[in-house]
Amino acid sequence: MKENDDYAKEKLDFGKLSPILKADKTSGLPLTNHQPAEMVVVLSRHRYYRHLVVELANANRSQNGKLKNPLLFLDSLTLVWKTQKQEELKFYAGVSQFKNNYNEAKADADLDALKAVVNNPLNLDFYVHDEQVSATVNAASLKLTKVSVLKPDLELSVDERGDNFEISGLLHLAGKSYALEDIELRYHYFVKAGNQLYLIDNPYFLSVIDFFKHQQNNLVIDRTEYEDFQQNILAVLEEKIKINYSYLKRATRMQVIEQGFDLENEQLIYLSESEDFVLLTPVMRYGGLEIPVISQKQIQAKDKRGKLFTLDRDKERELQFITTIAKMHPFFEEQVIEFSDQRHADCFYMHRKRFLEPGWFLDAFEAWRSKGIAILGFNALKENKLSPYKAEIAINVISGIDWFETAIKVKFNKQTVSLKHLHKSIRNKSKFVQLDDGTSGSCPTSG
Repeated sequence: MKENDDYAKEKLDFGKLSPILKADKTSGLPLTNHQPAEMVVVLSRHRYYRHLVVELANANRSQNGKLKNPLLFLDSLTLVWKTQKQEELKFYAGVSQFKNNYNEAKADADLDALKAVVNNPLNLDFYVHDEQVSATVNAASLKLTKVSVLKPDLELSVDERGDNFEISGLLHLAGKSYALEDIELRYHYFVKAGNQLYLIDNPYFLSVIDFFKHQQNNLVIDRTEYEDFQQNILAVLEEKIKINYSYLKRATRMQVIEQGFDLENEQLIYLSESEDFVLLTPVMRYGGLEIPVISQKQIQAKDKRGKLFTLDRDKERELQFITTIAKMHPFFEEQVIEFSDQRHADCFYMHRKRFLEPGWFLDAFEAWRSKGIAILGFNALKENKLSPYKAEIAINVISGIDWFETAIKVKFNKQTVSLKHLHKSIRNKSKFVQLDDGTSGSCPTSG
């Protein structure tokens, strides 16, 4: 009897099963007409902070194809678990980064996130919020738009006007040219043209466009200040942006000869360092001027009478120069693509550890020198005592009637190795041999 009483006290609580019993049986089934049917991307501005907001929303469409209320906004991070495709994962992460974005600075990470969104691997429609229709985001206030990434083609022109120099800009876009005062910047990152938004994924170009728009695309510099402005500002901008100096006259034959521009152009590779990377900057020497090949810099010079003139760079030879460097490593071939979007480095680069592998740099240097390219700065690299030259081995045989003797001579360019040091390296199975100038050559026995 006592056993039955205990059982009565321990009745099962079926209430805990109610969430399962009442579960939506339609979960996981295809969407029906009364449910949101299509996912779209919505671009808007934060109501208070005015920063770009990117959201995903589900919505039905009317018979004429327009969105219908209500809009069901989605958490993009919950959608991450529904795909394993890398581009889609980046897309959802990019949307999430701009769901609640309060950062005023244009960080590279933000631009990478927007690029992943604009890449649009799901082929979704993009809509922009029209605040003039409604302060809130709803079906009526959204306008369909096209969005794509723009490879910036920006050009500045410098004109001489009396005692002043006037600077203005043009943006070349989809076969058309737009004065910068006519360009509409949207959401800090996009240029609007018609019903199209173009993402400019380069903060450098965004800053230049924004600056010239604030100047009404007409920057006036007094003649007394222009030379400093040209050297300190325009010369820097020229590394990435084409600048037309309309006041400069083309070089005469006399000026070309006088300033040595008729001589063969020299090709130089300057080596430098940035943290753990070695940078290779290709430079073409025109007369007495050195022009970084991966730049938009123009040739400007003065003749003996102080008159300025300009002439064209040898684009074909510069391209061959770049190709010669790129052929020596797959990393370099990939970096050539980066030069075209002008967002990344304006030089080749390689991790220091890889660069200083004798089996690589000795072959590369030899190949470049065979094309007449000079390599500068190798022994200025931090803690680098390696010789930039391969060993040259010369064997001389002197013989008589019943005798002969051999003389072995090992050189690294102009540095001769003493037999004492060579024997020591071979005996110790060292990869390097000490040279008289304090550097170390790659031992010929080490391959």
